Amino acid sequence: YFYWRLRRKLAEFDVRKQIIETAQVGRGHAVITPVAASKMIKSWFLETNGATEALWGDDKAVLSWMAQKQEDLESKIVQLTKANVTQEVFEVMTAGGNTAKIGTAGIVEGISQAVSTMSAEEQANFKEFLKATLQL
Repeated sequence: YFYWRLRRKLAEFDVRKQIIETAQVGRGHAVITPVAASKMIKSWFLETNGATEALWGDDKAVLSWMAQKQEDLESKIVQLTKANVTQEVFEVMTAGGNTAKIGTAGIVEGISQAVSTMSAEEQANFKEFLKATLQL
């Protein structure tokens, strides 16, 4: 019992830490508490077909789910990070005054530096993505 409990908690704490870190971009306005991160993991578990509240209490089952759904969990964490970055950029660009001007210039410069490291194909895809997203 204790072996599986420990393994589950270590794995759960690792995912929880990653979730909390998604909110620590830029100035880190968003805060995800450990309790909120744990609730998020549980809700993701319960979204799985066949998962129940009772199964959430089964350490082996949760550990197995985490191993099987590792890519899905990583994808969800990436989406959380993206949402927090999006919010941070929005706040910088709509802050008003010098903050908005300096922040927008920094964002554009950062994009420019990133684009300069891309292959021609990646640059073309990025330009198309920008055009579609910004409706240019």
